[in-house]
Amino acid sequence: MICPRCKSELNDDMSFCPQCGLKIERCPHCHQPILPNAKFCSHCGERLYEDVPQGVGGFYQPLGDEDNLKEETVDFEDIPVSHKVNKKVIGIGVAILIALTGISYLYLYHGPALNLARDNSSHQIKVKQQSIGGTTSYATFTGNINLSGLVYQSEDKFYICDDQGHLVSMDKDLKNRQTILNESVQYVNVTKDMIYYANKDNYLCQSSLDGKDKKILINKAVYYVIVKDDKIYYQLDEDHEALYVYDIKTKKETKLNERQSFSLNILDDKIYFTSSDGIYSIGLDGKGEEKLLSGKYYNLIYQDGYLYCGKTDGSLMSYDIKNKETQTYDKNVQMFINMSDHNLFYYTNDMNVMKYDLKTKKKTKIYSGYITGGQIIGDKLILMTGGSYSDNAYQVIMDFNGENQQRLFTDGQGDFI
Repeated sequence: MICPRCKSELNDDMSFCPQCGLKIERCPHCHQPILPNAKFCSHCGERLYEDVPQGVGGFYQPLGDEDNLKEETVDFEDIPVSHKVNKKVIGIGVAILIALTGISYLYLYHGPALNLARDNSSHQIKVKQQSIGGTTSYATFTGNINLSGLVYQSEDKFYICDDQGHLVSMDKDLKNRQTILNESVQYVNVTKDMIYYANKDNYLCQSSLDGKDKKILINKAVYYVIVKDDKIYYQLDEDHEALYVYDIKTKKETKLNERQSFSLNILDDKIYFTSSDGIYSIGLDGKGEEKLLSGKYYNLIYQDGYLYCGKTDGSLMSYDIKNKETQTYDKNVQMFINMSDHNLFYYTNDMNVMKYDLKTKKKTKIYSGYITGGQIIGDKLILMTGGSYSDNAYQVIMDFNGENQQRLFTDGQGDFI
């Protein structure tokens, strides 16, 4: 079982996710974890809550025919006035009020305050334009997939899920935006002629690059979807979260192991993954499984002979595959977000996003505040704030040093500000 927010492994008896802190609500029908305020279960499809009637409950008792209310009457009398009203004084006062009204009108429409307001309206605050540089490495792509896979960089386009989870394409300057998939998606993989993804039910789907031609490949819940060559690797939820591969050409589905498999790293000759009791490697054909480390780990990322990952005890570490040595970088980690070529990004227990430079060994705080996840695309870090696709959720894009922070989307189409 995995957390519906951060996709970390959960034990069946857990009430809270140890990584992101989400309270685990369960479907009353199939008892699988569901997102807060969800209307339907993503596992069994059953409706979770009945519509609440709009009428006001309770009752009232009609009043009887008897008049139990007494009406209170008040008599008004004219107050005698001993002095006559001075009409001349009243006339002068009215004339002064009219004059002041005219002066105020002229000042408001021709005075300096109005001119300043007009100047401000024509000089709105502008946000500095951003451009995505660099490339997204395969290690970074794997880290993105481990946390739902909401971004993808191709040769000439960038694909990013907006605040509603809909897939939007754009150029490197975050312009020329176009909504490709008008539905909530995750685990986005883009090839030369196709987009592969999981829909709101976590079914494996494919779509043409313009989003017009869509179809479901596997109508079962899948996670950690990675497309490599002509094959699609994924975890099949209904089969005890085992590892599977789907051949795009033959449309054949093959089971590779009998073990819970999370955080898939698909290399040219083997697969690294985490399970409920440690880190494993296995051949692409499902043979030669080997246990590398014992313990509970998440967000496993392979890069240059090392495996980087978070551990459920709150530490961020790496494992040297050749020398079989481990190294710990921090012990106050709530979520390992992702990594670039030489930077580790993680979220601490005191709600700070930190960057650890593997070259200089320096830690830098780049963001403060509550987040639910993050993605890296090119040389930009994207953080998800608020609940998953809730009304107050939005994404913040920034440089790796934390500068140029700004909201990525402002509406369903993702206008840049």
